[in-house]
Amino acid sequence: MNKSIDYFEHYDKHLIIFDFDETLCHNPSAKVYIENNRTGQTIEMSPTEYSKWRSTGEYEKNKSDWEMNFEEFQKYPKNGKPITSTVEKLKHYASRDHYVVALVTGRDNLIGPKKWMSDFYIPINKITMHCSGSPDKRNCFRSLINTFEPMHVTIYEDSVEYIEQCQEICAFFEIPFSGVLVKDGVININWRNDDTKS
Repeated sequence: MNKSIDYFEHYDKHLIIFDFDETLCHNPSAKVYIENNRTGQTIEMSPTEYSKWRSTGEYEKNKSDWEMNFEEFQKYPKNGKPITSTVEKLKHYASRDHYVVALVTGRDNLIGPKKWMSDFYIPINKITMHCSGSPDKRNCFRSLINTFEPMHVTIYEDSVEYIEQCQEICAFFEIPFSGVLVKDGVININWRNDDTKS
């Protein structure tokens, strides 16, 4: 379906969900470091690469094989730059009463994102914030839907895996859903129809 991003603007109680890292905040220096205890090899991944790797199930096969370092995602993103396209969208939605705006991050705390958003004049007082502390955001999505009972849900994410998690929860509640993929700072509503998913 080729619709504009604001096609569903007529819905009351439209829940708009944003991710933080690489969706609102671009921070190329922030990496996840994963060490394989069997080989001693350390792998460096971006947030998007990490969520893809976790979706393969490799970690779940034997968790003791892996040591993960998320230190750079537990603090203020000092080199983070706003992704203008999504930050402006968030501000637009937050300024209108019929939207419920939420932030759902895989980080394990909100201190860094809240301070960063305040520094860039993003109205955090109009945003409901959740952190999953893991690559599984389903409980956050479920909580938002149970709390706000939206008529439609839209998610902005840099990871297809998280878009699909949100879609799964929306399908369970039988709520219309739209997913917007953010890649390299570009908003893409037709990502299912091109090679952006790969």
